[in-house]
Amino acid sequence: MGLAVVLLDMFLENGQYYYRWLGWQPRGLLLCLLIAVLVVLGLREFYSLARAAGVHPFGLVGAILAAYLVLETCGRGWAGRVFPPQLVHVDFTAFVLAGGLAAAFLLQVARWGTKGAFANIGVTFLGVIYIGLLGSF
Repeated sequence: MGLAVVLLDMFLENGQYYYRWLGWQPRGLLLCLLIAVLVVLGLREFYSLARAAGVHPFGLVGAILAAYLVLETCGRGWAGRVFPPQLVHVDFTAFVLAGGLAAAFLLQVARWGTKGAFANIGVTFLGVIYIGLLGSF
């Protein structure tokens, strides 16, 4: 399936069949979206293994952060077309990860208080780094 997506993406890029209305073509968009979906599915499996061990990771926070890491890596080549020139070299990754950490802390306090906070938040971010960051390469 992955090979079919790569070949379809190459065909669409060479034939200029999509994104004519943008005036530019984001290269590898179909492949990037497939990788993001696979990363989120892998993260879901990772979190289900953690839940079986008694830890409660925050799946939505982790999925958003992992998908962001993949899409941000893919979108670096598109940044000059999407963002104004003064924002092209700004890296939002640290802000997004810090926001995700704050969201995980707030969810932890709202759901379980301080019980298991280190394990729950730690496994959430371990999954983001292990599956999301490595998947973005």
